[in-house]
Amino acid sequence: MSDSETPPLPLNNDAPTEENPLPSSSLSATAQTLGSSIQAMQQALVGNLHQAAQMTLSMNLMMEELVKRAIQITVHATATATATATATAPCFTCSLRITVRNRSPIPLVQMATELHFTPSNGAKAGGFTAECEREDGEGELGIMGEQVGKDQEVVMRGARLRPLASGETAHATVRLGAHVPARIRGRISVAFTSPGTGKPLGVQHDFGIRALQLIDCHFLAANNTDSTAMVALDSVEPVHVDIARVREVFAVPPALGVAAGCLLMLGTAGGLGLVVRSVSADSCSAECRWIGTATAATSSPLFPLIPTLTHELSFQKNAHNML
Repeated sequence: MSDSETPPLPLNNDAPTEENPLPSSSLSATAQTLGSSIQAMQQALVGNLHQAAQMTLSMNLMMEELVKRAIQITVHATATATATATATAPCFTCSLRITVRNRSPIPLVQMATELHFTPSNGAKAGGFTAECEREDGEGELGIMGEQVGKDQEVVMRGARLRPLASGETAHATVRLGAHVPARIRGRISVAFTSPGTGKPLGVQHDFGIRALQLIDCHFLAANNTDSTAMVALDSVEPVHVDIARVREVFAVPPALGVAAGCLLMLGTAGGLGLVVRSVSADSCSAECRWIGTATAATSSPLFPLIPTLTHELSFQKNAHNML
C-alpha cells in the first residue's frame, strides 16, 4: 500500500444491519417513552380544558352576580284623594310608582315581574285591592291586573315583551286600596335569563306601605278656619311626633315651619287630625293633641287606628323597618 492511499475504516460490528437489527429492549424503551409523552400530553390537555371550564363557569357566575347587583328597583308610594267608600270600592288608596333600571352593560331578556302584597304582622286590612294602571309605550313592565287571593295576599304578574337594554328603565303604576288603612308588606321579584348560561336568574326587593301612606294627609298653617269644627279628643293622650316625619307625610312646604297651632289633617272625610301644641327647642319634635269632629270617636274609621298612626309619626325610620 502506498503512502497516498487511505487506510480502510474499521468495521463497526454494533451498527444495525440486516444481519444485526436493533435490540428489542431499545424498541420497548422507545415505545414506552413515546407512550408516556402522549399520556402526559393528554393529562395536560384534560387539565387545561378543566381549568378553562372552571374559569368560564367562574366568569359566568361573576357576570351573573354583577348583572343582578346592577338592577335597581325603587317603589314610591303617594296617597291619593279618597272618595266615599262603597261595598266594592275602598276609600283609602295610594299610588305605587315602581321602576326597574338596568345599570349593567348587558340587556335583560325574557324579563318577568311578580308583585306580592300581604297585611303586615297579621293586620286586618278589611280586604284590599291592587290594580295596575294601563301604560302605553316601551317603558312599561307589563304587569297585568290578575290577582290571586290567598290568606289576604294579592299577587300580580306580568312579562315584558322586549329586552330591557343597558341603562334603560321600565316602570309600572299600581293603585293599592283598602277599606281600613293598615300596614302592608310588599315584594317585587324580577326574573330574566342569564346571558351566559341561559338559566333563569332573579332579584327581589322588599318594601312596606305604612297606614299613613293610604291616607290623604294634608297640612294647614296656624289659625286656619278649618279648625273651628274640631274639638280636642280628651280621651286620647297627647303624643310627641317627629317633625321630619311630619314634613314627609303631610307634605309641609319648605317655606313653612311646623309651629304651635298648625293642623295635621288625616283624610278629607275622616274627621280626625292633630294640632301642634308646642315645638322642642331643637325643632326636632313636637307635642300634639288629637282633635276631631264631635262624632269622630264613633264615626271615623281612623279613630281605632290612633295607636298605629301615633307610632308611625313618632319614629324617623323608613317604612320597611316599621313593618
